[in-house]
Amino acid sequence: MKRATLGLFILFLLSSCQQHPDQRKLISLNGEWEITKTDTFAIMPQKFESKVPVPGLVDLAKPALDTSRLYNNDTYWYQTSFTIGQDYPDLIKLKIGKVRYHARIYLNNKYVGEHLYCFTSALFDIREFLNPAGEKNELLIGVGAVNNMPDTVIWGSDFEKLTYIPGIYDDVTLILSGSPFISNIQTVPLIEEKKVRIVADIDNPVSDKKISLSYMIKELKTGKTGAK
Repeated sequence: MKRATLGLFILFLLSSCQQHPDQRKLISLNGEWEITKTDTFAIMPQKFESKVPVPGLVDLAKPALDTSRLYNNDTYWYQTSFTIGQDYPDLIKLKIGKVRYHARIYLNNKYVGEHLYCFTSALFDIREFLNPAGEKNELLIGVGAVNNMPDTVIWGSDFEKLTYIPGIYDDVTLILSGSPFISNIQTVPLIEEKKVRIVADIDNPVSDKKISLSYMIKELKTGKTGAK
């Protein structure tokens, strides 16, 4: 759900007629994780001897991992485990709110994907990588240092800054949902035309399932319904 500001405030809700709201469930993975470091992404961690809060950058690790506080070339590995105690719905996604610099994700020793961008969230489909419902899953996220970032990616360089501390600095969440799944919505108020342009990204893994959508537009301040 997005809020747009352009002369007036518009609240937009898009929902599937076929999916009850209770079918979308969020499971927070925030908390204390294990952490260690290796020289590169090519070297997988063998043991974990420190803890770190998530969200939390690597300088919060206890015992400390990098006493030099340079954070130039190493790879830092965050690890946690979770269990989903219910039958799996159509979609299960892993959302990492924000991470810097360069994240590589493994679930149950299987490569899931990677994310290079420091200021946007990462969203991964992980259903196929999960163990059967009720069994423990091991999540491993490798986080690179700023020196290893490609030149083509904007990462927040500042000539006055000497230290760039990597780490996961936003929420990590599991999203469980039926189908279809509304992954993103953008609303653009067209004031002169008295219209709202709506762009929605909808995932439908059950391709033979017919999608039927409804919407409602309200003024945020008054609650007055403008369109359905």
